[in-house]
Amino acid sequence: MATSFHSGFLIFVLAIFILVQMTTTSSTATLASMHSGALETLIVAQDGSGNFTKIGDAISFAPNNSNYRTIIKVKAGIYYEYLEIPENKPNLMLYGEGSNVTEIRGNRSVGDGWKTLYSATVAVLGKGFIARYISFINTAGASKNQAVALRVDAQMAAFYRCAIDGYQDTLYARLGLQFYRECDISGTVDFIFGDATAVFQMCNIYGQVTGIRTV
Repeated sequence: MATSFHSGFLIFVLAIFILVQMTTTSSTATLASMHSGALETLIVAQDGSGNFTKIGDAISFAPNNSNYRTIIKVKAGIYYEYLEIPENKPNLMLYGEGSNVTEIRGNRSVGDGWKTLYSATVAVLGKGFIARYISFINTAGASKNQAVALRVDAQMAAFYRCAIDGYQDTLYARLGLQFYRECDISGTVDFIFGDATAVFQMCNIYGQVTGIRTV
């Protein structure tokens, strides 16, 4: 059983790397073809040059229960949104233009009356989710206690060159198999926690108080 589990996880990690190399700047097909089952790229741009101006609208448009990959290309900007990738939206990919220029920000916290579970700026429940070159940020601050930037409750979720930034409880790796590669994760107290099986490869983990790299 243990051998089978580890083999399956290694296959998952390998598949993620192959997919990351394949899904670069593919051309955008028409929105009408989205629901026909073909791999699709949607563009989110705050200046109106894409298909949507909000990430949440692109997620809502993505097909339900699809076996195909839907790529949501998010152009540079600071997006003040609270997002959930629901279970019925598997195989989504958020693809930014760089974690220093494509940011998703929120400020929910226990200090302002939210439960830790629901304080997340972004919550991922859909299987096979991938994020690349994007930041997930909770700006609530140390005085607000628990304030999650990213919560992941999904099987086979992967994050590549992303930034996950907050203070207390920054990354809630709650459930499932998860893979983080070359990500920057920062916080103060318990800022990586949860019951997931997660691999962190070549990641930088920083303490916000000292600014010292801890792992």
